[in-house]
Amino acid sequence: MAAEPDPATAPLPGAVGPDAGDPQSADSRAAAVRRAEEIGVARIRRHLFLCCDAAIPKCCAPEQARESWAYLKRRLDELGLTAGPNPDGTVARTKAACLRVCAGGPVGVVYPEGVWYAGLDPAAIEEVIQGHLLAGRPVEKHRITRLPRGTATRDRQNGQSRTADQSPGSAGTAKTTM
Repeated sequence: MAAEPDPATAPLPGAVGPDAGDPQSADSRAAAVRRAEEIGVARIRRHLFLCCDAAIPKCCAPEQARESWAYLKRRLDELGLTAGPNPDGTVARTKAACLRVCAGGPVGVVYPEGVWYAGLDPAAIEEVIQGHLLAGRPVEKHRITRLPRGTATRDRQNGQSRTADQSPGSAGTAKTTM
């Protein structure tokens, strides 16, 4: 009997390609729902996008981008923050091809706060992990901008609306929505 394929690496039914079928099918959606549950999407509290996979690198050398990405992946795994059965919430990470800043890279952005960072070498990434991803405080030393004040975001942990200039748990003027 053949071994079952690993659901983490097996292609989704309905995937795009020559033998894809209908990507909007119920089977395809069900597979996506299962995969999202497996990797803990509902528990994601913050998401860091790191510009490190550009076809034509502009913001930093490709080696520097690869080193930063490898460091980010390794540290989030070591700290138990990556997708999986972590009940305290997770941090998602996405390798972006280009975040369009194209200077001072690697560049990254952390959501839901929308805080943008430059110069994200491994040391800076560690500061962002400790300060922003874990403690909820943007790291001013590396920050280049953030979402405009008053931009609505959703605090997934407690379901309250807040503005981008408020960190989770901070006092402020955001109104709670049910």
